[in-house]
Amino acid sequence: MADLRVGVIGSGGRGGLARHAHKPGAGSRVVACCDVSDKVLAANREWYGPKVFVTKDPRQLLKRKLDAVFVCTPDFLHEEHALLALEAASGVYLEKPMAITIAGCDRILLKAKEKRARLFVGHNMRYMNIIRKMKQLIVGGAIGEVKSVWCRHFISYGGDAYFRDWHSERRYSTGLLLQKAAHDLDVIHWLANAYTQRVAAFGNLAVYDKLPRRRPEEKGEPAFNPVHWPPLKQRGFSPAIDVEDQSMVILTMERGILGAYLQCHFTPDACRNYTVIGTAGRLENLGDGPDSPIFVWNKRTDSYNIIGDEVHRGEDVAGGGHGGADPLIVREFLQFVRKGGKTTATPEAARMSVATGCQATASLRNGGQPLDVPPVPIEARPRGARVARTAIQDSYDAKAATYDQPGNPLIPVEQMAVASLLRHLSFTDVLDAACGTGRWALRLAAEGKRVVGVDVSPGMLALARRKAKEQKLSAVFREEPVTRLSAPDRSFDLVICALALAHVPKLGAAVRELARVARPGGHVIISDVHPDIQAYWGPGCKATIAGAERAFPAYHGTVDKYVKAVQGAGLELLSAIDVPMQQSMRGLATGALVVLARKPPA
Repeated sequence: MADLRVGVIGSGGRGGLARHAHKPGAGSRVVACCDVSDKVLAANREWYGPKVFVTKDPRQLLKRKLDAVFVCTPDFLHEEHALLALEAASGVYLEKPMAITIAGCDRILLKAKEKRARLFVGHNMRYMNIIRKMKQLIVGGAIGEVKSVWCRHFISYGGDAYFRDWHSERRYSTGLLLQKAAHDLDVIHWLANAYTQRVAAFGNLAVYDKLPRRRPEEKGEPAFNPVHWPPLKQRGFSPAIDVEDQSMVILTMERGILGAYLQCHFTPDACRNYTVIGTAGRLENLGDGPDSPIFVWNKRTDSYNIIGDEVHRGEDVAGGGHGGADPLIVREFLQFVRKGGKTTATPEAARMSVATGCQATASLRNGGQPLDVPPVPIEARPRGARVARTAIQDSYDAKAATYDQPGNPLIPVEQMAVASLLRHLSFTDVLDAACGTGRWALRLAAEGKRVVGVDVSPGMLALARRKAKEQKLSAVFREEPVTRLSAPDRSFDLVICALALAHVPKLGAAVRELARVARPGGHVIISDVHPDIQAYWGPGCKATIAGAERAFPAYHGTVDKYVKAVQGAGLELLSAIDVPMQQSMRGLATGALVVLARKPPA
């Protein structure tokens, strides 16, 4: 078996991880290194031999014949270097975080999918023996069904590692809820087997903005040194500091699981402490080293015992960085390059940890405003990826079985108004955006129109497809959100979006997307729960479906928001039918807003 030829971009610092891949004659060898430091390149020659190719230009490295590339540069360069590497090599190891923006992650996923490359993201905590043991215990049923996951992160070295160089600036790191917390958010997701759907966070810069700074022309020295204590006695910090040094995040995850993450960069000790609570017990690690204990409490006691009913430890490790995780993750990456298959750490999970960190940071900087965490766009999903679900998907999947049953007083109110508009329009190609069970899509298909229906709820779409088959109607149904439609520009004479945009926080962006796929001279119809009702319901609106509480947020409490969204999308507002709120026989407030707009002719 010929050795895999390995290149390393960012071959100092974390790039030293690639030394585990240098096994000449045993499967892989490092043949090319790239770094901006002459000192690092000299060390590379010592590590990998005098014949190793060295350069300061990643493009020169990628011109070499390589089977695999490690990208271990600073976070703000991950996207640029990953995109370059995916063009050139069939296997790419990308150090975490995947990128410093959600959009950057999605561009990387799209490129990997386009090139059919094997992308691997280095979330090495999944390979630490203590984390693997916790996962094993949870999967084995030691605490029942997981309902809560908490993490407290004490960072004694925070002042050394994150406030003396580029990490201290938002433009390079976004913030430490991304840069540092990406590890822990990924572990929380892994232990819960659930991705975050919504976050709210608080935090501030409490300590390091008050301390003496180095001059801009002086080089930062992020060396870990235990004598750097207490924090208020230290000096030499970055001239620019605009990231928070303490933060707290609340997470709502799939299946109603709740999570919490707390981070502090000026503690005297260093530890990640995870607590996982299930329906039959609680699990917690005390210390995060390879020999640290994991306690399981699974017997009731109305007092506190610091030692659990069971004590577990991870398996023995043979050495290597991060508690033995580094050699394991490199071994799995190289096997993945050769044979493909499933991996413990996955690109979609890495993207979801970045998305959660980014949205938590945005929430923190906007007064703790709760924010949705967007799932991986359909077009960027890796093949075979586990798809992150949103709360609204769960809600409408639960509602699908009863959605078409009589008794929803809003449907006839909306239906009468929309039907009165359709009678006066001429159209052939129709997009039913947020089509649900196909109420409008199938009605228009029965009239001989060419119809595409899209929705985020697989349960609703399944019913739409079944009804189309039963009625022998031709319509195409796809799972995709109204905010990211796959259709090309100018595809439809009519775009209809019925009773859905209330749930979309960014109304303007959604309407712009509807306008994008409408043809010049075509029409857009938007119907929705009346804004007066939305103002009453609010973003925290919930309803009980099949015995479980489900989220049905309503974000747009004024008619003016819809008018501005339509006009901001470049559409001509033709009419806005304000159907008054009425009181139904069942005591439910009903009413709708129906907007008709036209895309100006070219």
